[in-house]
Amino acid sequence: MKKIAFFGVMICTVWACKKDEVTLPSSEFFPGENAIQEEWGIPLDEIVEGQTGKDGIVSIDEPIVVSADSAGTLALLQDNDVVLGIWSDTEARAYPQKILNYHEVINDRFSGENISVTYAVLTGSGVVFRSGNDFGVSGLVYNSNSIYYDKESSELWSQLKEECINGAALGASAETIPFIQVTWGEWKKWFPETTVVVYDEENAIPDYDQYPYGDYLQTDSLLFPLNDTLSGFPLKEEVLAVWGDSESKVLRFQDFGSSINYQTFQLDGQDKIAIGSIGQKFMCVYNALSENGDFIQVDEILLGQEPGMLLRDTFGSVWNIRGEAVSGSRKGDKIEMPKQQLAYAFALNAFYPQLFE
Repeated sequence: MKKIAFFGVMICTVWACKKDEVTLPSSEFFPGENAIQEEWGIPLDEIVEGQTGKDGIVSIDEPIVVSADSAGTLALLQDNDVVLGIWSDTEARAYPQKILNYHEVINDRFSGENISVTYAVLTGSGVVFRSGNDFGVSGLVYNSNSIYYDKESSELWSQLKEECINGAALGASAETIPFIQVTWGEWKKWFPETTVVVYDEENAIPDYDQYPYGDYLQTDSLLFPLNDTLSGFPLKEEVLAVWGDSESKVLRFQDFGSSINYQTFQLDGQDKIAIGSIGQKFMCVYNALSENGDFIQVDEILLGQEPGMLLRDTFGSVWNIRGEAVSGSRKGDKIEMPKQQLAYAFALNAFYPQLFE
């Protein structure tokens, strides 16, 4: 963790960056056979280079992973800290947002897979890539959103587009895995056996409890230019975008109460179940139509009441957070999570303006 001493400089330089000072990187940026290619998947004149440069924000490539009890003993996480939580059939893991605020990328191995957990701080967006190779922070920015690079191939990947925008895989869609952004206290209720990424308290140079970008969240000011503007929403309001095959919807935290609540809506004529809480800082959506073709109606939300459980339906079947029916007449059936993305409203509008039409 000693590699993060750079960050005091980063806060000053990134705020000072102006578009007319930015030049796109030459072959010196990615030297040798893996140099940046001429063809791009996004408008070249809309890419800017933050003054931190390549790896100026240092990814974590060997994360420290401990049990939830160990994290509590070390007092590194408070219950109201936000984490990005992922799960598999056999385990769950949390990645604290306050660590990602300083590193943006945590490369990890989870349930036998190489993954890159990313959080672009300026757009408030997390994406968990099934990456294969480690990702790093390129220093390039598009619509205020970070562009990451594959440390082996030097391919560049746009986080919010979830797409390779430069390199051999140009135009390829990223493989991602679902996650829920939620408070640490709530996540522990859902997955008591969770592991969590922590930091080396003795050698950590930044104060992870301090937000690294000053009053960025308290103003409408942006550090980089956008290709679109937004009206009707506070620019940095956290919203959840949900996509169907041809329709999409934006959910707001104000749609839910301070306690965990749910609502239903339709996309492309298909019912969705949205669950969220202002107090626990999460929103997530599941399809109401199961793999077996059954329409799931909610009788009771079980999140936070029974470990690992999501809801009980009106037929008495209990469904877990993985979307599996674990009891009742529907045991063995499954509901999926549609494509969804939590981010600041201005960023989602810049990448997907049809969301706000």
